[in-house]
Amino acid sequence: MKPTLLLVADGARCRLITVRSAESENFEPIVELVECDALANPEALLSGQNIYSETKSGRNRSSAGGGPAHGYDDHRDRHHDEMLRRFARDIVVHTENAMQGNDLVQLVLIANSRLLGFLREQLPSRLQERLAATLEEDAIKRNLDELRRLLVQRGLLGAQHATARQGSRAQPS
Repeated sequence: MKPTLLLVADGARCRLITVRSAESENFEPIVELVECDALANPEALLSGQNIYSETKSGRNRSSAGGGPAHGYDDHRDRHHDEMLRRFARDIVVHTENAMQGNDLVQLVLIANSRLLGFLREQLPSRLQERLAATLEEDAIKRNLDELRRLLVQRGLLGAQHATARQGSRAQPS
């Protein structure tokens, strides 16, 4: 596999992982996965109480002796979409920096369908040209070995790389 960046994300977190060919102690070719960056979306980590004054959406209470309650649209879906759009922009900036800083030539996106849409919308053409694959998968909690097996299962890595060495997380500079 060419030097690749895996972008694994959900609405609250993102992990950037480099995938490179290496040699084992026996000089056998292996694939090494190393987590190089991680981001968090602070808005997504807040509870509903900390974002909205009312935790339940779409209800208006009637007065004590008045008529029935009625529903309304408080635009929470639009707010959530805008929050994801901002997070996708941040992810793209970190992705570009990781691609350039690590001399990576391919990009693989792994995220849920909603976030994938926002990521595709934000990707500049120079990253779209390097996009090798997109996987609609909730894989943020998977460890590096599980991500490697996912890549093998989806045909992005050969089966001989299923048990390759796991790298350690790079320290930020």
